Amino acid sequence: MHFQRLDKRLQEAVKALTADAEFQKRFNDDEVLNRLDDEKFNPALCFSELCSAAGIPVLIEGEHYSPVKLLQYAYMWCIDSPLAKETGKEVTELDLDIFFYTLEHKPDSDAGTTALKAFGEVKRRGLSIEKASSIANALIGIAFQPLRMFPSASTTVVGSQQPSFDADWLTGMVAKVSAVTGLKPDEVMSGLSLTACCLYYIQWCRMQGVQSISKRTSEEILKAQSERTDELIADRLIEKGVLRAEDRQRFLETVRTPPEE
Repeated sequence: MHFQRLDKRLQEAVKALTADAEFQKRFNDDEVLNRLDDEKFNPALCFSELCSAAGIPVLIEGEHYSPVKLLQYAYMWCIDSPLAKETGKEVTELDLDIFFYTLEHKPDSDAGTTALKAFGEVKRRGLSIEKASSIANALIGIAFQPLRMFPSASTTVVGSQQPSFDADWLTGMVAKVSAVTGLKPDEVMSGLSLTACCLYYIQWCRMQGVQSISKRTSEEILKAQSERTDELIADRLIEKGVLRAEDRQRFLETVRTPPEE
C-alpha cells in the first residue's frame, strides 16, 4: 500500500487504524486473507496432500488416518452431516462416529444401520469430540486442497455458493476421473481418495483446454493480500466518515499506484 500518495488527513486516518480494535478484529478474522494465507507453501500440508492423493494414511496430531473418499463425502452430504453440508447444526459425536467409521467402511443402504455400526467409533479411537472434530475438518480440508488452484469457486468441481454433493456430482466426478485414468467407476467411487479425484478432475479440465488452473506464486499471494487489506481499510474509513463512499475506488487506485521516481 502506497499510503504516502494520500493527503495528510487520510494518511493519519490510516495510521490510526493500527489502534482501532474493530478494524484489527476484521483484519484478523477476514476469510479472504485467511484463505490467501492457506495458499502459501506449507511443506507439511504439501506432504499430507501427496499422501492423501496416493491413498497413504495421513499423519494428523500424531496418528495416521485414511484419507476421505469420494463416496464417503457424498454420503455424508446426503445424510445432512454438518461436516459436509452447511446445516446450521453443531457437529455431534454421532456425526463424528459416522465420519470415522466411513473412513474405513463402505456405508450401508440404510443410514440407520450405518449409524448403529458407527456408534461409539470416536470413543473406540480414544478421541475427544474436540480432537475428533479437528481431525475430521483437517482431513476434509486436505481432500479439497487441490481446488485452491482454480481462480474462483465458480469454475471448480464445487461449482456454486451452495454446492450439491449428491449422486449427480458423484457420478459426474467418477465419469471425469475414469476418462483420465481408465479406472472402472466403482474403483474411482470407493477406491480413490477425494484428493486424488480432485487432482484428476484438474487434469481433465486441462485436457478440455482450461488454461487458468495453477498455483499462485508467493508474489501473487502477497499482492492479493495487499489489495484485500486496502479494501478493508477503505471500508473502515468510510464507516468512520473519513472517506466518502463515492471516493472508494479512487482511494484504492491511489494507494495501489507506486509513487513516481
